[in-house]
Amino acid sequence: MAKQRKSKVDKARVQDAINLIKSVPTIRRTRVKNPTRTLTPEQYAQVFKFIDSGNDMYELGKLRYDYTLSTKQFEIRMPTELHGVVISFFMESYLIWRTEIRKSNDAVISSAAETTRSYGSADIRLPSPTAVSGVRNMKSPDGGIQHRCELRCPRPTLVLEVGWSETREQLKEKAEHYILGSKGKIRTVVAVDLGEMYAAEQKNEARLRRLYRKGTLDMDSPYSYSEDENNKTGGASFLVWRAKIIDGTVTVGRVREQQRFRNTTGDAIQSASLSLSLKDCVCEGILESVANRGRGYPLEIQSEALCQLIDEDLIQYRKSRAEVVRDDIEAKREKNKHEGKNKAKQQDTVQGVRMHDNEGVLGRVSELGRLISTRIRGRRNQM
Repeated sequence: MAKQRKSKVDKARVQDAINLIKSVPTIRRTRVKNPTRTLTPEQYAQVFKFIDSGNDMYELGKLRYDYTLSTKQFEIRMPTELHGVVISFFMESYLIWRTEIRKSNDAVISSAAETTRSYGSADIRLPSPTAVSGVRNMKSPDGGIQHRCELRCPRPTLVLEVGWSETREQLKEKAEHYILGSKGKIRTVVAVDLGEMYAAEQKNEARLRRLYRKGTLDMDSPYSYSEDENNKTGGASFLVWRAKIIDGTVTVGRVREQQRFRNTTGDAIQSASLSLSLKDCVCEGILESVANRGRGYPLEIQSEALCQLIDEDLIQYRKSRAEVVRDDIEAKREKNKHEGKNKAKQQDTVQGVRMHDNEGVLGRVSELGRLISTRIRGRRNQM
């Protein structure tokens, strides 16, 4: 019996995860937080078979997700407009930087730069000491840089993550999985933490919903949510983790506890920038040769230009979210209206049944009264 119950639970969880995957086209427009499910390695293996079977849009290249063995968490990634603009800016900055240092008179530097490539969101499979039946940790980074050298390194050396609905602790855990899971092959993890902005947007949307519910804001009014001065925003930060390898032991060290590049009112912090080096972008095969030489060629991500692009895409994000909120409010109103009509019909039906019952009771009472009257009259006549 216990095995049967376990089998039913396994099937239910697997099917629930598959149903979630199938719903991605629908929830992608309305949801901004990554949906998660708890799956054992065996359950995840079955879900992976479904994903890997090439089911239309559910192919691996079109569905971004993570699976973490230690927490048994299956997470579908839901990137927003802001993810796109941050990644684009970072990769464009990298390509300009790469073009410049390829011109270096130092043959080692120019050759190293020549062999680096941008890395997209292709899945990264990472081994785990708790692996079961060949199941590995799966990560789908937002971007990165890979070194295409003679060693043919399969993984990026630098990974980029954009944190929106994730907490800072969750970003740290991802960084640790990348670095420790790759045994230091992924040496640098950069996170652009927009979590404060996400929290502010959640409050803005809650305020918009209240305006619609209370009738303060009419559905047909020319109101522009994206330009509402009452909207709040939040700060943003660069976070960097680097691998530390001492006597073959890999640990994770974080550089810059909190490098804020955007303040709580949305203004760029002029003095802030993200500085990376060629050392972050090449594999261990040539690491020593560029360690000292590459310092004079930093990859700088400037805060002002990045904040300007974020502000532009934040407007688009708010426009799309305003449509979602409006559609949701209208759908709920229609649902309540429909339920109200059904309830009224039910009440009318119940009332009609009661009237009919009352009429029947009254009829029977009247008939009984006539019968009693007749009997009384008969007795009087006999007397």
